[in-house]
Amino acid sequence: MRKCIILFLITGILWAQTDFDKLVYKDGFIYLGEFSTIDKDDVFFKPNDAYSFQSIPVSRIETLEKSDGGLIIALGQEIQQKYLKSSKNNHSSKTLEQNSVLSKNNLTIGIIDDRTGWSILGYTYDFKQTDSYELFIGAGTMLSALSPTIGVQKYYRKSRLSVSSVLSTKIIFGQSYAELNPDEIGIMFYPFFEFDFHMLLEHSTSLTLEYNLFKRAQIKCGFVGVMVINDENDYYGFRPFTGINFQF
Repeated sequence: MRKCIILFLITGILWAQTDFDKLVYKDGFIYLGEFSTIDKDDVFFKPNDAYSFQSIPVSRIETLEKSDGGLIIALGQEIQQKYLKSSKNNHSSKTLEQNSVLSKNNLTIGIIDDRTGWSILGYTYDFKQTDSYELFIGAGTMLSALSPTIGVQKYYRKSRLSVSSVLSTKIIFGQSYAELNPDEIGIMFYPFFEFDFHMLLEHSTSLTLEYNLFKRAQIKCGFVGVMVINDENDYYGFRPFTGINFQF
């Protein structure tokens, strides 16, 4: 009886591991997940730990195998017509386009932000997306400060726990409530304390960690390195950030 239970457990584990489509990169990385369609030179594939389909160039793929064992992409094999975008499959091209549009809007609530800078509430729109890059525009605010921004986010790992960096430029408009020595206050609080009324140019880069709480909600944190340019002095420094990002 015990042997039968162990056999059933092993069979269940093996079945769970093979009930997914399998993508193998030419560099050896293997991902299990869900295949959707092929659009020209790109494959739409969602790894198990990802929250959305990703566009992957066919040139980077060694093999792509369906859960039932059928080969979609293999060396020396022509891609069948039924897997191409124009054919009907589990996820139509229209559905993919709609999902892409829905995920381009980002609303962030937190303390400082890697995209919008000095803000407790920020919004950005991804006007260009690939499997590893997102180009965005937007703005953030923290009562006395408003910061329009434009930049790019580069993903080194895109899954349930994603790693990325953001390079952005912001124009900060604001008014301070006190006049204190900038050397004593530091870069963390410059929108409030270093100037009476100002319009500053800020360049920043970040190291960002994102963890998917739900399908379209992530908690993120990290560090931002900033360079602030104004008429009198330039300021350099680092500051931490944390917040919750909602995609829609």
